[in-house]
Amino acid sequence: MILFYIIVILSWSLPPFFYKKLTADLSFINIIFLKHLLFHILILSYVIYLLINRKKILKKYATETLNLSINNKLIFFGLVVLSLISGYSQLEIISKSQISYFIPIVRAFSTLLITFVGAYFFNESITKIKFLGIVFTILGIYLLNVY
Repeated sequence: MILFYIIVILSWSLPPFFYKKLTADLSFINIIFLKHLLFHILILSYVIYLLINRKKILKKYATETLNLSINNKLIFFGLVVLSLISGYSQLEIISKSQISYFIPIVRAFSTLLITFVGAYFFNESITKIKFLGIVFTILGIYLLNVY
């Protein structure tokens, strides 16, 4: 399990630095296009592998997708659109600010939003420790902005 945490931490922490470097030579739209093109080439390779070797798995994926409720299909579509808009916005911010300033602020506000959405929509509890964490997060954001 620790390996998965390390992979996620690295994949969330390092790419902004590389994207900032890429913005010197490529437009934001080009970066997004190339990223998704390469991603889809990898996915297509996997689908071809499944077609050749594992048709049952591919059929299961297709059945699950087709059986999604219209509400879940709309949610999925919204997530894809949000992801594209977020990717463009992230590149815009990265190209014009310090990553060590931008990422902690985004992650802190993301943590706050996750906590409140979890409590309001999914009945997750906000314990005293979580509340204290929120206070320290707000204090941290203040210190990042002031100093």
